[in-house]
Amino acid sequence: MKRVVSFFGEKSEIFNMLNQKAEEYASTLGIEYRWAPQTPFSEENVIRELQNADAGIIDVEPYGERVFSQIKDNAKLLVRFGVGFDKVDLEAASRNGIAVARTTAANTTAVAEMALTLMLSCRRRISISQSRVRSGV
Repeated sequence: MKRVVSFFGEKSEIFNMLNQKAEEYASTLGIEYRWAPQTPFSEENVIRELQNADAGIIDVEPYGERVFSQIKDNAKLLVRFGVGFDKVDLEAASRNGIAVARTTAANTTAVAEMALTLMLSCRRRISISQSRVRSGV
């Protein structure tokens, strides 16, 4: 059975729910899924988890030679949850035979929604009105 460990997210009700659903879905595919949030980030914990996994879902923390050299016997794929390879040493990953992917366009809708929200907020002067209400004007 393949094993995937996810480091993405923090301990919270919403992430608990999302990762429970991910675990249920993975089991239908014959994949063992484990969620191991790293808040704060611990390189030692990440290494320990990935030494027993085939793949990992990572966040924005740094991944370099030290991690890759110690996980290369098992983990062969890391997926960066986000649009870039921020803080991932791709050359070190390659040297150690580990593929690194990303979730291209994963936040496209959220970015568009935020841009529209900020434009409307500026147009309607929401922050000025909010400040006036708070001050009792």
